[in-house]
Amino acid sequence: MENESLTLEQLQQQNAQLEQQNTKQARELAELSAKLQWYEEQFRLAQQKRFGASSEKTHPDQLELNLFNEAEVTAAPEQEPEKEEITVERRKTSGKREAASRSFQWKR
Repeated sequence: MENESLTLEQLQQQNAQLEQQNTKQARELAELSAKLQWYEEQFRLAQQKRFGASSEKTHPDQLELNLFNEAEVTAAPEQEPEKEEITVERRKTSGKREAASRSFQWKR
């Protein structure tokens, strides 16, 4: 009923306004999508930098190098001295706690 009372010119004007609004919203949507994609990429890069693999990796061949063990490699192996067994007997004092608690006066 409302549309019947509007003239053709008014309908064309309303259509043009709606098309402008649609284009404006489409442009805003594209801008927001681009921003979202940029932020997601920045987040991904930050996560990778924080939790990703380190650039300081050790090559397996590096572990086999004996740079600081030259003296050990060239020296003759020493024989270990015989181990001597020593036993010590201790006496455990008992009743120390009870004697201390008896001498302590409880105040109420």
